[in-house]
Amino acid sequence: MKIITSFLILLLSGQFVSAQSAAKKIDSICKSISNKNPEIGISIGFVENGKEYFF
Repeated sequence: MKIITSFLILLLSGQFVSAQSAAKKIDSICKSISNKNPEIGISIGFVENGKEYFF
């Protein structure tokens, strides 16, 4: 539950950062979670304007 809460907080705070694309925001959030919890694996993929991104 702590991880989910942390992820939601980071996701919401990432929404307020301007001048970054969604891919950079998600990458930043994933790196932050990875640094805090190295034992957890995260795999995220999404499509934005026809471009595929995988983290």
